[in-house]
Amino acid sequence: MLMGFKQDQEKMSKSDPFSAIFMEDTEKEVEEKVNLAYCPPGQVAKNPCLEYLRYIVFGTFKEFTVQRHKDHGGDK
Repeated sequence: MLMGFKQDQEKMSKSDPFSAIFMEDTEKEVEEKVNLAYCPPGQVAKNPCLEYLRYIVFGTFKEFTVQRHKDHGGDK
């Protein structure tokens, strides 16, 4: 089980729809959840966004781009 998207949430919870991405979520819902997710800069341990990337995204794709405004260093 993956961590929930909220700070100090050890696992996702069906009772909190913003704690995880579900199969029936629309693209808009996924985008909203990811944009609100706890993702502390420079922290690898207990970082739900990095955990999702590790187990879901990198299992399928070899590349991943984080789109950021140029004021925040641009895309990575």
